[in-house]
Amino acid sequence: MIRSALIAFGLSAGAAGAQGMVPTAPVVDSCGGNRLVLAASSDANVDELEHAADVISARIGGLYGGVFDFTEIVDDKITISIPSVMPVDRGALEPLLEKVDFGFFTVTQAVSQGETFAVPDGHSVLPLKNDPYLSYVINDEPVLNGAGILSAEPSFDYSGAPAVMFRFSESSSRTFGEYTAEHIGEPFAIVLRGEVISAPTIQSAIWGGSGIINGLFTVEEAEQLAALMQSGVLPFGLDILSEDSIDGSDPSADFCP
Repeated sequence: MIRSALIAFGLSAGAAGAQGMVPTAPVVDSCGGNRLVLAASSDANVDELEHAADVISARIGGLYGGVFDFTEIVDDKITISIPSVMPVDRGALEPLLEKVDFGFFTVTQAVSQGETFAVPDGHSVLPLKNDPYLSYVINDEPVLNGAGILSAEPSFDYSGAPAVMFRFSESSSRTFGEYTAEHIGEPFAIVLRGEVISAPTIQSAIWGGSGIINGLFTVEEAEQLAALMQSGVLPFGLDILSEDSIDGSDPSADFCP
């Protein structure tokens, strides 16, 4: 049971016992799973690839509530090893490979969709999610983007609807507290993939460093958004170049579940 629990969190007990942990790759080699090779959608340096590997690891871990502890940079590609015991399939993985635009933005005004008016420089008009009539004019410079999120998890709001609870990093919490203190009574936009998913009005300064986002999500959408939010920002999108299934050569190995 201990080995199974460790495997489920992307790590396993090795031959050294309590002295160390064995990353996911040996588990896949010995016990089976999938190995994927990812390529950046644009030119990337080593630092950017390493950052992207960390983000993808966190996103996969966030998807199933555990720790995913194996990505590797090989020949300017990111290799991911996923043990067969982990409930992460390609359909769930692909959305996590996007360079997702997410952030908190200043709202200039609410407008009807299709309304004709001059959009100020440095601003955009974005539709409200699941509303065919309402859009918001927002400042293109975010107050905070996804990099300011320290952790996030799917949850439910006071009415029982799917939502996402999140916590800012210390510096981002201070930034958000100062911003909300200066804009009481004004709305701000939470933007994902070019849509305003929520535009709450600031009732008071928010210094606690945490909050909840609700925006007519399905449970699956809330889970995916939480996984994206808790892991930082990809500097580029990632494409799956190959996927190989590995049967496992030694199912009796000590670190197998």
